[in-house]
Amino acid sequence: MESLTANKDLLRKEALKIRKNLSISRKNAASKAALQKLQEITSSYRNVLSFASTNEEINLWPINIFLAMQKKLLLPRMEKNKELSIYQVEDIKNTLIKNSKINILEPNPTFCKKFNPHDIFCAFIPGLIFDNFHHRLGYGMGCYDRFLGKFPYIKTIGIGFYEQKKQEKIPTNTFDIALDEILLF
Repeated sequence: MESLTANKDLLRKEALKIRKNLSISRKNAASKAALQKLQEITSSYRNVLSFASTNEEINLWPINIFLAMQKKLLLPRMEKNKELSIYQVEDIKNTLIKNSKINILEPNPTFCKKFNPHDIFCAFIPGLIFDNFHHRLGYGMGCYDRFLGKFPYIKTIGIGFYEQKKQEKIPTNTFDIALDEILLF
């Protein structure tokens, strides 16, 4: 188990470096392509769990704004026990707050309505690395794997840059959840 963790940590460091070295123009092109494709995909869903992308991740803010205007946007909030709670977000500008521990924007529970995860139809899942077997390597907290393990019927789509693709199988353990699909831009 220790060697699995060490391998994953090494892969995370490599992935962070690759992502950090992507040019602004490369990131912008990926974001534009993602918006177009994800608009097509989301047209058939009543709601979509997305994520609040950081500067290093593929920019999902354009699709998040699009989904919010249609009242379809769901975003996760990490609770103290590292479990994800899901909230419906209709006003991105005024209802998100920064979680200083993990440095991402999350729904403010005062202004956003908690959403029943049983009613999620589709989820965009972030990651550092994706492989041909639909596995992903995240940031190491296990939040998404624990969440998805409880709701295996949700259509899951890993979202990232082409450069995040690994041809070899990512090391996994029994807690790692494979995704239904991976879209890299």
